[in-house]
Order: sequence, then C-alpha cells, then structure tokens
Amino acid sequence: ASAVTGFQVAEADVTLAAGMGKSERILTKNRSQLWQAVSPYDKSSAGAPAGTYSWGLLNPAKPSSNLLEYTFQPSANCPVENQIAFPNDATNTYCRGDARKVDTGELMPEKQDRFVALNAEKSFGDIQANATLLASGVNTSGYSRSRTLTSNPARAGYYALPYGSAPESLKAQAVAAGKSYQADQLIKIVGPSLFPEYKGNTRTSDSSLGGMLSLKGSLATDWEWNFDVSHFTTKRVKNFAKAPDSLAFVKNLFPVDVNEAPKLNIFQDDTSVISGYFADLHSEEVNQITSATWFASGPIYQLPEGRKVSVAAGVSAAHENYILRGDSKDSQFLNQYPETSSIFRARYLGSFAADGHGSRDVSSAFAEFDLPFSKQVDLSLAGRYDQYSDFGGTFNYGTSLVYAPASFLKLRANAGSGFKAPTLAQLFNQSDGGYLSVKDSKYCDNSVAADNPCGPDGETYRVYVNSPGNGKLKEETSLAYNFGVVFQPIDAFNVSVDYWSANIKGVIGQEDLDRLIEKEIRGESVAPSTITRGPDNRIASIQSSYANLGTLRSQGIDAVADFSTKLDGFTYGYRNAYSLIISQKSKDTISDPEKENIGSYRAPRYRMTQTLSFQTSQHNVSLAASTVGRQESARFETDPSFGYIAPETQYDLSYGWSYSAKGSLHLGVANLLNKIGGVHLYNRDTRVVTYPADLADVRGRQLQIGLRQAF
Repeated sequence: ASAVTGFQVAEADVTLAAGMGKSERILTKNRSQLWQAVSPYDKSSAGAPAGTYSWGLLNPAKPSSNLLEYTFQPSANCPVENQIAFPNDATNTYCRGDARKVDTGELMPEKQDRFVALNAEKSFGDIQANATLLASGVNTSGYSRSRTLTSNPARAGYYALPYGSAPESLKAQAVAAGKSYQADQLIKIVGPSLFPEYKGNTRTSDSSLGGMLSLKGSLATDWEWNFDVSHFTTKRVKNFAKAPDSLAFVKNLFPVDVNEAPKLNIFQDDTSVISGYFADLHSEEVNQITSATWFASGPIYQLPEGRKVSVAAGVSAAHENYILRGDSKDSQFLNQYPETSSIFRARYLGSFAADGHGSRDVSSAFAEFDLPFSKQVDLSLAGRYDQYSDFGGTFNYGTSLVYAPASFLKLRANAGSGFKAPTLAQLFNQSDGGYLSVKDSKYCDNSVAADNPCGPDGETYRVYVNSPGNGKLKEETSLAYNFGVVFQPIDAFNVSVDYWSANIKGVIGQEDLDRLIEKEIRGESVAPSTITRGPDNRIASIQSSYANLGTLRSQGIDAVADFSTKLDGFTYGYRNAYSLIISQKSKDTISDPEKENIGSYRAPRYRMTQTLSFQTSQHNVSLAASTVGRQESARFETDPSFGYIAPETQYDLSYGWSYSAKGSLHLGVANLLNKIGGVHLYNRDTRVVTYPADLADVRGRQLQIGLRQAF
C-alpha cells in the first residue's frame, strides 16, 4: 500500500509519499512440484513422528564406537508403518517418516518493507532548487528452527547414553532382542526428536537514510549549469538468535571420550539443563557515501540549418566509507579439537559475520559532445576519467552514431569501454567465513574403504573457509559495442534488430575450492589464497581470497516487433521481444581454456516474450507469454543421460479499468499455469528434483489486485 500527496509551503512545491508492504515465507514443503516422484529414500529418521526415535544395539562381543557396528531398531512407541529398514541395509530398521512433510528449506523468507520520501522544489530568482529526503527499511525474518542439535556440533556422531540411564521401555526392547548390557555401556540414539525445543532464527534489518540537494541555473543565453550534493547511509543489522555453543555441547552432551556419559539425559524433561548452551549473535554493516557533482551544458558551435554542436562537461567527487562489525563470539574456535590436529572448529554455529573497514575517495572529470552533422547523421562522443584512492585511475569512453537515410529507416551503432571497481568489502574485509565441504584426495583415501579417514564412502569433509578481502584487486574492465536497424514502414508497425557484443576482463571472484585444493596438492601456487594443513595432513583452514580471475565474452541479437492498430474505437496490439545469445564464452582463470556456456545449465540460448493486448477508452486486457529456451539439466556435465530441460513458457493475464478520471482498478494473474519453471530430475535413486533458481518462480500462481484513487 502506498499514498502520495502534494501541497505548498512558503511558495515551495512539496510532495510527500509513503508506503509499506509484506510478503510471507515459502518453504520447500509448500511446493509439491519439488516432490514429483516417490523415492525409497523419502522416508527418513529426520521425518519420524514426534517423540519417536531409533536406537542402536552394539554387539557386546565386539565393542566399538564405530557406527557401523550397531544394529538399529525403532523405539517402542514408533508406529508399525514407520518401522522401515534402509533400502541399502535390510538388517537395520529405523523409525522413519516422510521427510517431504518436514522439509523446512526456505525458498523465500518473510519480509516487511516501508519507505517515506519528501521532495521540495522552489525557485530563487533564476536558480531552481530541489531537495529530496529518503528513508526506507526492509526487515527479513528467517524460519524459526530448533537449535537443540541431535548430532555432535563439533564432530560427526550420534547422541549416546549409558544403558543404565535408558528408559525402561528401551531396556525391555534390548532384552527382547536377546542383548545384555552393562549399566555403563553406551547406546546410540538417532533422530530422537526429544530435545527441549529451543528455537531461533536469523533476522536482518536493512535501512537507508539520506538526502540530495540540487541547484540549477543559467550561465548564458543557451547554457545551463547544475550542482548537486548528496549523502546516503545504508545499514544492515543481523541478529542470529540462539546460536549453539559447541563447547558447551561437547562438555555436556557429546563428550570427547566416547565412553564418557553425557551430563544431560535427553529422556529427562529438564529444559533448564541446556538453557545456557546458546548465545545470541549480532553483526552490523554500515556503508556511507557523500558525493558532489557540477556540470554545465550548452552549444559551442553553430552548424548550417540551425544545427548546433553541444557539449556537457563537469567534475565530481565522492567519499565512501565501509564498516562491518562481527560479533566477538563469531571469531571463537575450538582449535584443539581433536587434540591431535589444528582443525578450525567454530565455537558458535551461527552467522560467521565478517570484520572489516575501509574507505575510498573518488574524483572524476567527464565530457560529452553531440555532433549533428546533418538531419540524417548524429554523432556523440563521451569520455570519463576516474581516480580512485585505493586502486588507481581509469579512463573510459563511449560513442554513438545514428544515420536515418529515410523517414522509415534508421541505422544506429555505439561502442564504449567500462569498468567496475571492487567493492570495499572485497578490498578490506578481514574475515567472512563459513563451513564448506571439500574434496581432498591427499587426506581421503577411497581405495581402502575400511581405513579411509573420511569414512567408508567419504570423499569430502567440512572445512572452515574464510573469504578475506584483497587490497591488491584491480577493476573489472569491459569493451562493448552494438549496431542495429529500426524499420517503420507504417505508423502501425515497426521492427528493430540489434547485434551486440561485450567483453569483460579481470572478473573478480574466488577460485573453485576443489580446483584450489588440486593445485595445492600438485605443489602449485594458490596465491592470493592459502591452504593450511594440520599435523595429520588434514586441511585445517582455507583462506579463499578474491582475485581478478578470468574473462567473459558474450554476443547476441535482440529483436522487437510492434504492431498496433485502431478499429471502431478499439485498439489491438501485438509485441514480440526476442533475445538470442549467440555465444557466452568464459575463462575461470587466465590460464584456463575458454569454454562455451550457451545451452548449459542456467544459460538458455534464447528468451522470448509475446504480448497480445486489447484496449478501449476505459478497459484494457493483455496476455503475455514469456518463454525460456532449452538448457542442460544440472547433472548434464557429469552424466549427459540426464538430458535437457525443455523450453518452458509462463503466461500472465492482466485487466485494467479506468472507472473515472481519478481512479483505476487492476486485476491480474501472474504465472497462470502455476509452474515453478525448469524443474528437473537431479538424482534417479532419491528422485530429488531441482530447478535453476534465477530463472524459475517459486511463488507459483499469483493473484493481483490494485486500486488507485486520487482525491
């Protein structure tokens, strides 16, 4: 909802606008299209009914802490229909439920936004003044999840308790199974769903506040000058509620010694025992920019037929400041666990907020010339020089040419260079990390399954990966050009076709972790990143820094055809916008071979939107069909038999009614067929499906209504 009003104060025209909005969250379990086929793996201990669990019997004749030495059985209160053996291990029966019904993966968070804008205009003699104040905010609330963990937060494992502390129902099951245990012998519990519910979520608050003042006046008869100054501050506050304290969990629930009994019995309903095992984490990010610009424009030379050579030139200056404050608890690690290695383990499994600060000054000078050589030919030239205090200067140019040999035909072309400066976070962040799975053939040995340190089927393990800034980054540079034609033989019809090309060098990014580790194993340099290994040869941590890596070259054709005609008071229209990507080649690093991406996952070769419209003086109706071209499935590179994602079309229907000069009603249905788009099979065994998130629409069918009324 939004509202706007206008009034006068001291001969100044004032406009005030304000608005607010809200969107609810969407979870994976809310989208049935993501669960297209039943799989033998749909049932899991994670989906077991509340209060039920699975427990492992250890063979007394072969004591071991190895999970594989346990034979699992469901708890006595597990419904018969939920007592299901694993598909790949019929000897182990678990209490399992439908994981699809409890999947709380968040596809879209809950959001609330609001804004207010105040604008005032007033003339002081020959000078026109315009002042604007803006304030906005967005609150994002993540899904509230249980923070009481069912597995060891410091190392892989399951909850274990002494047989003597187990409930009588569990002991009775052990006796019925013909097992005898000592009171201090441990039993392992899987997915108990018995921990007291300590829930927490991540809440983010983004706010922006600032203003701009601009002045405009005349220098001479045909010259104008403009001056503006502005200051804006954006702030992001992130609160991670109830972050588990790994140290407290290790000391109390999951002792380092596997034969040591935990201090908490999960079968006891004493929630106060774990109330101190959590902490709230807080981080803040602040960006500030203050800028001022002055420029003047006007004619500098008179050409025949009243044509004039014009120029616009000016200077600008800006100061940027960046601060990111992470919670001090976020930088605490369990560096000596286990005692034989230096593996990084976060103490608080929370936000991994970064720390960093930096600033930069930017000064610029620019000019643009308009050269109308004739009624048919118009040429413009532009140049800009920017000097950055943190990485140097850069000059860029642009030029465009329009040639109209006939009233119904226009030829156009332009070319120019560009740049993108590294962000202050990419330059100055001290830390910005998290835990990721890495593949390490130097530590894991899958050729000897029984003794593989990563487990019998292990190829990866989790490592703390930090992403620090790199003060030596350079800007990304680009060169782009296009040329095309506009053809309009009659007023009712026109078509335009443009060919374009863009080349980007020095793309800023982080090298793929698997490749980084492979280079380290071969003894090659991984600079500016670093990989640290512990005494056991396991990777302790990775510093994956930003660098100017590779290149990106793209070219394509954009075509638009418009047809509109009036007949008996009705207006009929058809529009077709078509975009064809001819090529999109990239190099991950300078030393890599160039690869073609078009047609691969998330890179369709074409997109097309067709729109039919019908309009009268009061009513208008439109139907739009947006098509995304064929692309590979997410598994095509590793297994081409997974094939391609077929082209898909989304339909949108819209109706508008102008019931008065001051009021209108809008009704619409977006995504008429209620399709996410691009959903495809990712794993045949588990029937897992996925979709290209940046091309799909998880909101599904959306009904829209809008009422606008002026007073």
